[in-house]
Amino acid sequence: MSGFTEQNKITMSKQQYFYLIAGLPDLTLADTHLPFTAKTFLDDMKNKTVTKDFELLNWLYYARDNHNLLSILFNKNRLPLFEGRYSLQELKKGIEGNFPAPGYMSAFISMFKENKSRYTEAEWETKLTEAYFKEAMKTGNKFLTQWMEFELNLKNLLLLMSNRKQPLPFSEIIMDANEIAALMKENPAADFSTQPSIDFMGQVVKIIEMENIIEREKKIDALRWKKLEEMTFFSYFTVEAILSFIIKLMIIERGAMLKKEEGKDFLPSMLNAFTEKNKIPVAEN
Repeated sequence: MSGFTEQNKITMSKQQYFYLIAGLPDLTLADTHLPFTAKTFLDDMKNKTVTKDFELLNWLYYARDNHNLLSILFNKNRLPLFEGRYSLQELKKGIEGNFPAPGYMSAFISMFKENKSRYTEAEWETKLTEAYFKEAMKTGNKFLTQWMEFELNLKNLLLLMSNRKQPLPFSEIIMDANEIAALMKENPAADFSTQPSIDFMGQVVKIIEMENIIEREKKIDALRWKKLEEMTFFSYFTVEAILSFIIKLMIIERGAMLKKEEGKDFLPSMLNAFTEKNKIPVAEN
């Protein structure tokens, strides 16, 4: 046992999901039928992953919880498109203080209760999304941090490009959760094409100009899928492979919903809220 080094420990940890991952179905962007839902998969992972890794998986689902939480807080009488980590009943208990919601979510609920009328619905959504990204990028997992950074930059860049086509109250809807976002918020007209963290800007510019709604959505998903492939090229049987599988599962799940409902906007819904409020005609995704 004397030769059992810290490096050996790291290697063993990275191999702990060999059989689990080996048994997962291969997913492709062209898939239209899923073997199971993303929520079903998460529930199955609870007893198949160690606690710290399961907590990492949860972060991918909190984005859906955010959407559902806002629907409850603003009395939107509608069923969720997708269930996140928590059920609607659990989120309602969290609002009442009877359920242990994630820290950033609990803080948001408290702030919302203190003064609901202080911000518009769109501004509240921006604040919740900002808090989510900030906390997700502090998990300590390199893959999750990089993916959240990519997602944040992509969403903000799409907002930026739309803002340049038809002026919107951009400073209110940008998700200011990293340095790039702060730069965008300060000067939306600046040239960000040289920023290494958004080296995909050229692709987004082309995508945002596309008139065909479905094709635009497919290009955005293809961009995300390609990023995942690059990030997990050497991750075979680690938690990162499971995280990547979940994201792909969600992309396909959402794609199937878009096809069924003839397309919805990829951009954060706060953009839709502002355009509706200001009666600005936009191409609806």
